[in-house]
Amino acid sequence: MLDDFREWLSDNLRYILLGLAIVVALLLVGIIFRVVRGSHKNDNGQQNVVQTQTEAVTERPDTANSTVQTEAQAQTGAEASPAASDLVKDDTAVLTLVEQYFSAVAAKDTSALSTVVSPWNTQVEKETLNQGMIESYNNISTYSKKGMEEGDLAVFVYYEAKVPNIDTLAPTLAALYLRPDDTGSLKVYPFKVVSSGVADYITNICKDADVQALMKDVQASYEAAVSSDDKLREYVKSNSSSSDDGEQEEEEAPGTSAGEMTSIADLNIRQEPNTNSNIMGVVVSGTNVTVIQDAGDGWVQISYSSGDSVIEGYVKAEYLVSADNAA
Repeated sequence: MLDDFREWLSDNLRYILLGLAIVVALLLVGIIFRVVRGSHKNDNGQQNVVQTQTEAVTERPDTANSTVQTEAQAQTGAEASPAASDLVKDDTAVLTLVEQYFSAVAAKDTSALSTVVSPWNTQVEKETLNQGMIESYNNISTYSKKGMEEGDLAVFVYYEAKVPNIDTLAPTLAALYLRPDDTGSLKVYPFKVVSSGVADYITNICKDADVQALMKDVQASYEAAVSSDDKLREYVKSNSSSSDDGEQEEEEAPGTSAGEMTSIADLNIRQEPNTNSNIMGVVVSGTNVTVIQDAGDGWVQISYSSGDSVIEGYVKAEYLVSADNAA
């Protein structure tokens, strides 16, 4: 029997081997198919995930920047500045403090002012109440930057000023400086009285692109308001310096306050009397300057003390009011 099996195996070996080869080949094909299919599925899945993430990153707006720019545009009606993300608009704590401050200034409430201004003394009180003929400060917005020291903030305040007997509000930009007191609470720091260093710091950051753009936008809004209301225009004109009279008064009584004017906005000091000229510095709103002479076309030459230096240059006359009226 064993011999018969050997004979049969010998006669059919090639067919058996062929069949085994076919089975192995089929198994290999199946394995390869599964591997290829699985690999293809993983590749597609990974590719889809990456593509989805890429589109999400591409389409997702920069929330911080877009918020500031959109609100700044809504406030000023103009394109946001290139560095607008550096300005923090309407921080809750800052806005609340600034609103309390200007509300107290308008009401000449020295008791309230003493709680939001630090340090507070007779000299600071006099300077703080020297805000001109403004009945109320409306539609306040704040744009803040980091200050000189940890916790300090330099704040540019947009408000619309209501002056007596005139309905049209005058858009204005002012500078404040906030500093934590001994308890860590933010207070308005009266830098114009107690710190020339802070004044110089604010002058420097006024040259930043985002602040320059903000100032330009507010100036455009101010000019539009003045041109739209005859009474407001007359008010501005009546409070602007008459350069001829000013020069005459200075000749007759040198050293008097005849040439003293007060800025009603932060003003660029230009090297020449035109907006294309280089900026030499910035007059902080509410600061007194000395008018030297009329430069024509709405410009005046002024002398401005900034820290230990004195800057002579040109500013727009319409943003200056007589120091007597400002008081």
